[in-house]
Amino acid sequence: MNGIVTQCGMAAQVAVGGLPAKDDIVRNNTFTSNVSGSQTVSANVYSSTAYLAVNGSTADYWAATPLPVIWQIDFGVDQVIYSLGIQTLQFSRWPIDYTIESSSDGVNWVVRHTVTGAGQASVTRYDTLTDPALARYWRFNVTASNSNSLRIVQFYWRS
Repeated sequence: MNGIVTQCGMAAQVAVGGLPAKDDIVRNNTFTSNVSGSQTVSANVYSSTAYLAVNGSTADYWAATPLPVIWQIDFGVDQVIYSLGIQTLQFSRWPIDYTIESSSDGVNWVVRHTVTGAGQASVTRYDTLTDPALARYWRFNVTASNSNSLRIVQFYWRS
């Protein structure tokens, strides 16, 4: 996968329901713009800075307002996601209700995980998907936060 680097990891190969083996390595991209190799990120608000959520830096962030907010990544190839990590900057702007969705075509979406009433997070929170899948497109769809806005420092995923 172009642009994906290992941040930390433990070697553990686990096959899940006919999907490729899970290596349990936490991954994050090193985007410097919304396009990195064959991968593209976008958002429905503040789209020009969507890459800040996957640039490998905790010194900046992607901010979005008002809700609902959709942040999306096109991996360029099919990618299995088993869990998604969300690192927030402030106690005042974290997601409370959201879904993690996948699509094979970028048009028709399937909800893979739903979170309702997430508590305050000051560090990275990982959500293990209830329905992991192999898909090219993945998105994070936030319908509620504690302040009608978000500040996402980084997204991480286990594949």
